[in-house]
Amino acid sequence: DEARDQILQSDRDRERFIRAAAALPWLDLSQYHLSLDTGRLGTGGAIEIVYQAAMEVARGLAPPA
Repeated sequence: DEARDQILQSDRDRERFIRAAAALPWLDLSQYHLSLDTGRLGTGGAIEIVYQAAMEVARGLAPPA
């Protein structure tokens, strides 16, 4: 029960922060470029996906050689 309450409080705190900082609903998926389930992927898997995504973005931003 205590762990669930902590998670719910954390979610409420994040929601308040996003609303205050950006005036957007924090669960509006159109506001996110990438969302990962680290519970399924693990930290290493998530890091690899973020790295690969960043490399793709960097390739798209770099001028042709």
